[in-house]
Amino acid sequence: MAQFHTLRLILGDQLNRQHSWYKQQDDGVLYLIAELHQEAHYVTHHVQKLCAFFAAMEAFALS
Repeated sequence: MAQFHTLRLILGDQLNRQHSWYKQQDDGVLYLIAELHQEAHYVTHHVQKLCAFFAAMEAFALS
């Protein structure tokens, strides 16, 4: 099992590939990308907007 010394949370409004976290690779860092349920439901959003938002998060995670 991998040993991590740092957990970094990435929320949906923080999708920035230029962030200093990504300047060098560190196998001891675990990145968790997530969004709060409340952020998606505090107002009524069109389903296409939510799908685009979560698709952007997925694309960021895969890049």
